[in-house]
Amino acid sequence: MSKRPWVPQRVSMLVTGWEISRVAKEADGGLSALLGWLSKKTNGAVIDDSRVIGLGKLVVTISSRDERAFSRIDGYKFANAFISVQPYSPNGGDLSETGGVVSVKKEERENEESKPAGIDELIRRCYSPKARMLNLSALNKIHGFQFIELSRNESILSATVQAVLRTLPLEDVKSVWLAQNSLANLKEVAPMLHALPALVNLDLSLNAFTRVSALKELQTCAPNLVKLNLNKNPIMQREERHCANMALMSWLPRLEMINGELLFDTRNEMLQEFARLTRLTDAYCRCFLEHAGWDLHRALERYDDRKDALASVAFLDFEMDEDCDRDESPG
Repeated sequence: MSKRPWVPQRVSMLVTGWEISRVAKEADGGLSALLGWLSKKTNGAVIDDSRVIGLGKLVVTISSRDERAFSRIDGYKFANAFISVQPYSPNGGDLSETGGVVSVKKEERENEESKPAGIDELIRRCYSPKARMLNLSALNKIHGFQFIELSRNESILSATVQAVLRTLPLEDVKSVWLAQNSLANLKEVAPMLHALPALVNLDLSLNAFTRVSALKELQTCAPNLVKLNLNKNPIMQREERHCANMALMSWLPRLEMINGELLFDTRNEMLQEFARLTRLTDAYCRCFLEHAGWDLHRALERYDDRKDALASVAFLDFEMDEDCDRDESPG
């Protein structure tokens, strides 16, 4: 008896996060742009059916052969918003296909969709385990957060931080997005950042930071940051932007990128300036600057205090004299 050929089934995927994208203000809420993007990112996968089941919740029906491609784009960025793509099974039941639409009792689906989720569940939806990324951007626009019951003097942000601390695998989180939350300081989010030892990527764009000193706490609560986004904060729109970058570099020695710009050139310029002022070799210049947290003024003060105790090999002039002696030596 010959084997029956394998026939792909239809499966459903839930796409969330797009409601805060750059195209959400379009006439259709950015839906057509999102569907086109999904097809492109999954190498032309055919979307048999799509339907919006709630604010920011899109269910797409696809062939099971494309399920892996859709799962792979979980955590990808669409129009400045990070998208979650997860298998969808209403009420946790099995999926049965009828005419390309998941068959579920209408009243059960409506009850499930109208029931406000608890804050812990909302936090789980904001976290992508695959990307190890927590997206808390524009909390007041994320569907469900408006139903959170808050105690007196408690904000949505502080309640969210507490939920993160008790809900997520804190040691796994590498990226946190806190854009568009009207932050002017780190007071409310610092406890969360302190608890994320693997955090290397932080987005604080579209907030209200006006002073670089308001970010100094990053030195202790997120010391391992490699990438930091502060775009569209008041502090990044002033002439002090360069000074702010220098301060951040001194507080965060592992920082490599601010607002998408590599800091390699800035540090090279600082090395050259320090070498010009001190006549030290590159290795000694780098050592002084690293110990000073890439703060040029602190490095120069440290040099002034210790220059008399430095060995002659620390200076460029010594290397030049040695070369001259070698050239003039016999044979």
